[in-house]
Amino acid sequence: MRAERLSTFADSYHGLALRSGRLSVANCGSCHGVHNILPSSDPRSMINPANLTTTCGVCHPNAGENFARGPVHMTTEEKEGKTIAVIRLIYMMLIVVVIGGMLIHNALDFVRKSKHVLRRE
Repeated sequence: MRAERLSTFADSYHGLALRSGRLSVANCGSCHGVHNILPSSDPRSMINPANLTTTCGVCHPNAGENFARGPVHMTTEEKEGKTIAVIRLIYMMLIVVVIGGMLIHNALDFVRKSKHVLRRE
């Protein structure tokens, strides 16, 4: 997961806002620090769960404990979750059934018309 940190930031709200040219949005240093970068397990770290309300509160003054609860760096699989996976499965099954049904219908129609033409001759 560590190698994906930059790409997961780029896909987050802050990363997308930064790419769109908004300069007031948080970047890596805003949350992780500049000279005091520590692992989240360290109690002195800006991204330690106990410090997230304060860290987020720098840009979001009304941020409470619930505000900082959600994950920031999420992979595509984590974002999609089970609900999206179920919807994707249903959608793919519908595509197969509809297109497969259309192909079978057209093939049967072609066979029927071919037999009709062959009987005339």
